Amino acid sequence: MSKGIQGLFPGAEPEADKTAPKAFSPAGRKPTSHHLFLWMTGGCGFLAAAIIMTLTSCTSIGPAGVLPDTDLGPPVELRVCIYKDVNVSDQRAASIIAAIQKEFAQYGLIIQVPSIRDWQRPCFKHQGILRDIAKRPLEPPFDRSLALVGRDMGDFLWGSLLPEILGAVETRTHTKGYVVAEIGSLNQLLTFKSPQKTAVHEFYHMLGISHMDGRRTINEKIARLKSQAIENRQSGRDFFPGIGSNGNFYLSRSEVNRQFGNELIRQAAQGDVVYNDDTTNRMLGN
Repeated sequence: MSKGIQGLFPGAEPEADKTAPKAFSPAGRKPTSHHLFLWMTGGCGFLAAAIIMTLTSCTSIGPAGVLPDTDLGPPVELRVCIYKDVNVSDQRAASIIAAIQKEFAQYGLIIQVPSIRDWQRPCFKHQGILRDIAKRPLEPPFDRSLALVGRDMGDFLWGSLLPEILGAVETRTHTKGYVVAEIGSLNQLLTFKSPQKTAVHEFYHMLGISHMDGRRTINEKIARLKSQAIENRQSGRDFFPGIGSNGNFYLSRSEVNRQFGNELIRQAAQGDVVYNDDTTNRMLGN
């Protein structure tokens, strides 16, 4: 990768990702009546825009923010491995990382990025992208893995008429996910979903926060997770825990990595992997 990212993040050591898959798969979902509706209204710009904006914004978390009566404990470090698509600029990566760091500093979470790795987007559809990230083991010193996905012409054509998924986090351990890091579709523009906002949103998911959680629940979950992280490190396990869908903790990288065996990879390849997805349009019921 270019040396520019080192100037933006002096502590980051860029690494070439030699395991990145080269194959690309064709895009597409089976059309529904909703797809056809969007296509038919495409010629009526204002009407289509109004419909899209009315039926979106179902993906917000919160309201977020620290409650004054919540004890979040001392600051805790959380280290993220960034897989940066070769088509994503260093400047865009820097702005996304900075947005995450700023948002979670209020909770006493110090987001560190020890390494940024060059990564090749493996396919078009979101299931394949998430599968690729999920099957990559967490390595020391990382606590989370986040891919920054680039754009291509296929994304532009798809997003001009149809809903798209701008980010996803697997829900087995909430340690691995991705964010579309570039603006390149009509849906994205109409819903004001900047890559920075999407990244912050997905990072809440990486702390086990769901779409249904209110402000107090968010504070309580983060406080509990931080407390477990402190206890974990005091016990000699240098790892910020993952969290399962039922609230259980994964206290080591080996525990996390064991959750992503061949069977899960097979399910992910078939589109059956469970994840938090955030589309720009919920009218499809995803």
